[in-house]
Amino acid sequence: MIIPNNTDHFKLPIGKTLREIYQFLWSAIHSFFLLATIPVLTLTAYWGIAIELIGLNCPGDSQNPAAAWELCVLYLPALTLFSAFAVTWHRRYLNPNIQVGIKDSLIPLSRHLKYFLSTVFIWLIAFAAVTVPVVIVIIFTLVINFAAGGETRPPVDVETVTIFIGIVAFLLFSFIFLRLSLWLSIVAIASPFSLLEAWRLGQNNFLQLFAIGGGTAIIPLILIALYQLAPTEPQLLLPQSGNLSIKLAMWLGQFSVTYITLAFGITMISVSYDRLLGRITNDPFYTLETGPFINE
Repeated sequence: MIIPNNTDHFKLPIGKTLREIYQFLWSAIHSFFLLATIPVLTLTAYWGIAIELIGLNCPGDSQNPAAAWELCVLYLPALTLFSAFAVTWHRRYLNPNIQVGIKDSLIPLSRHLKYFLSTVFIWLIAFAAVTVPVVIVIIFTLVINFAAGGETRPPVDVETVTIFIGIVAFLLFSFIFLRLSLWLSIVAIASPFSLLEAWRLGQNNFLQLFAIGGGTAIIPLILIALYQLAPTEPQLLLPQSGNLSIKLAMWLGQFSVTYITLAFGITMISVSYDRLLGRITNDPFYTLETGPFINE
């Protein structure tokens, strides 16, 4: 890894980082199948048993919406396995000398719970930070238009403000989440860095993280679009197998796409985190004598 002379001006190389992300994903494809196949099949079978045999309502069914407790029963095992895979995949890149196996992505541990809670915490921070300015702008718009009274054309166009708010909210959420997401790698490998240190780590690199995140998301977005466009009616897909086969195929595709998306997102975070560690060497903000594994 190249150690910068001035950490405040350290910039992630977008092209090289993206290339490393895709090279790692390609080189670790066998590990991905090893770690993801059994969980995907397990979750597919679990949903089949819970919905078809036990009688739980399927999420997304407008005619028979699932109750809150049914959603918990269905998604709690999925979130548990997702967290286990996420931690394992972080370690797969950041600690290549440690052997990981299928049990690492199947058996829940305390670090998996900590990772899940850390992810929720980061989402809540980003959401809260976005909500405050959005609410202020909405109230400001309503007050101005209300003060205008019965004017045919209100001073503030609601549609324009809605588009503006959406763009600003997306950028603000991305800025906060991408900076804080570096902490997930720290949690996964139990590195002695705090959330504030993770925030500091991504300083002056939002555009780089945004571009790298966008480049990494291309393939997952394509897969998600293909999954959404796939035919789901019995007469269009596996007509000879009946409705249960349709549902199993849908859930199998859903969990497969989810695991692929997780692998891409986690790799993006891990590679970016690993490269940003270069600024620690001569940054007085960091006082620890030891740090996490540096891949290069």
